[in-house]
Amino acid sequence: MAIGEVWEQYKKQRDGDHFTDNASFVFVPTASGARGYDAVRQFLSTAYDSRIISVKEKVIIQTIGENSVVEESETTINFISGDGAWLVPGVDSRYTIENQVVIPTITSASFEGDRISSIRVYWDQASALKQLRLISDKNSWPIVSDRQVDAIRDISSAHLNPFGKTDHLSAGIGKMNLTQPAGRRPVHTSSRVNQPGGTGGKSTIFDDMRSDAHEESK
Repeated sequence: MAIGEVWEQYKKQRDGDHFTDNASFVFVPTASGARGYDAVRQFLSTAYDSRIISVKEKVIIQTIGENSVVEESETTINFISGDGAWLVPGVDSRYTIENQVVIPTITSASFEGDRISSIRVYWDQASALKQLRLISDKNSWPIVSDRQVDAIRDISSAHLNPFGKTDHLSAGIGKMNLTQPAGRRPVHTSSRVNQPGGTGGKSTIFDDMRSDAHEESK
């Protein structure tokens, strides 16, 4: 059976029937997981128990290789019983009960033949904590809440943040088109770039930003 078919069957049941004897499963940000066929089966029966937690995945991008499957998904999590489960283990139920978290997740599965040997699930834990108000809005930390999922949902319309302190870089960044069409921006290089002993090319991409910063420092 092709690994794509095995993967789809696994996702319908979320059980351990398609795993190898030495399989492993881990939710990487919280290190919640299990090793070994029986342990993985038992772990999955709790991790996706609909009486505790509701997990809905909308796969945005799926890549299938010779021995692997990788998915980028928009994942919506609802806490049913108040237990933080594998997302926020040990967190008081007043933060989770009847709350919802929407995060981009990356799932990486490895195969041995037509059996799953490992699954690793990644997400930005800070975004989840922000949505549950475990990280206060009063803090000006660079954490994106549920808006983060827009970056994989539709990059053409997602709000993209510039880097650095905006009070220092706003003048230069204002001249940069952060939503320009995909493609290469022309880079001017010296005539010696390909000559032996040459000094290499010099990019002018940030010249505007450097000149603005110089003017402000006067």
